Amino acid sequence: MRRPRMSTGAWIFSGLICAAVIAPVTVYAASVSKVTIGTTTNSHTASVTALGQLLTAPISPARVVRISGGSLSGCKTVYTPPAHKAIVVTSVDYTFGSGTSGTEHFGGLAPAACGAIYDQIDTVQAYDTIEHTFPLGLPMPSVALTNSGAGLINVFITGYLIDATALPPVAATHQSNAVKSASPGR
Repeated sequence: MRRPRMSTGAWIFSGLICAAVIAPVTVYAASVSKVTIGTTTNSHTASVTALGQLLTAPISPARVVRISGGSLSGCKTVYTPPAHKAIVVTSVDYTFGSGTSGTEHFGGLAPAACGAIYDQIDTVQAYDTIEHTFPLGLPMPSVALTNSGAGLINVFITGYLIDATALPPVAATHQSNAVKSASPGR
């Protein structure tokens, strides 16, 4: 018995029929699959919003903080987080000046007692506007504004709250170690 031969057109037609049957099944299988993004122990798993968007930051909109404040001179606390919380500053807009061109005016962000400077600005313009962004964030226990000029500094800060236990160690320990190693007789 002889096997029937199919023309090229018949092979193409058969292939299209097979593809029409297989494709919807493949598309359906891909659309109902579930993918989990997390660690190998699944101790941390990524979340998805109600709109199907991947949450890429560990914060909810309720933790976002927007602060504004100003200082004429010295150290002024601008924001104190709630108990057991700290702030991670993501951006700061400064508007400042003394009104006199050529006179240096500087200041910046510091923790509440202004014992250290976390972010600094400086200008000799009569008035200036500077924006600083921190892609990784600037973690702070509280936010104060230090002003060492003869004019006004206003800040507009955006950030988010974290647990205070997540703050990095204080930089003062590095300073005290440097002083010890520089001491005579060591």
